[in-house]
Amino acid sequence: MKIKIFTILTAVTILTGCLEGDNYIRYRDYIPMKASLLPDTMILNETYNISILATAPNSCWHSLEVFVNTESDTAYFFSASATFENHGEVCNPEVVTLDTIIQFTPTVNKTHLLHFYNPSDLNPIRIDTVYIKAE
Repeated sequence: MKIKIFTILTAVTILTGCLEGDNYIRYRDYIPMKASLLPDTMILNETYNISILATAPNSCWHSLEVFVNTESDTAYFFSASATFENHGEVCNPEVVTLDTIIQFTPTVNKTHLLHFYNPSDLNPIRIDTVYIKAE
C-alpha cells in the first residue's frame, strides 16, 4: 500500500512539473528580517511589542511569514520565510515586505535569550539577552 501511495505521489509531482513547464521554479526559503531593539530589562508578566520587518528582494517572492519558535521557557527563536515562484517571467526589482508586531510576555523570572535569524547579515544570528525582574 505504501508503495502505491508513493508511486501516485511521484506521478502527480512529475505531472505537475510538466504542466508548469521547464522554466517553473518554486521554493520556500529564509528571508532577511530586522527586529526592533529590546530593553535590557523586562518586567515579569508585562507584555512588550517586538516590531519585525521581513523583506524579499523582488516581485517573485510572496507569502512572507514571521515565526517564533520556543526552545524553552527562556529561549526564543525568531525567523522569517517566503515563497519564491517564477514561471519564466522577469522578477520586478521591488521590495516585498511584511511588517508585523509580535507581543512578548516573559512569564519566568530568569534571564531570557531571544535569537533573531537574518540570513543576509555577516553574523546571521542576533542574540538579545533580556533580564527579567519581578515588580
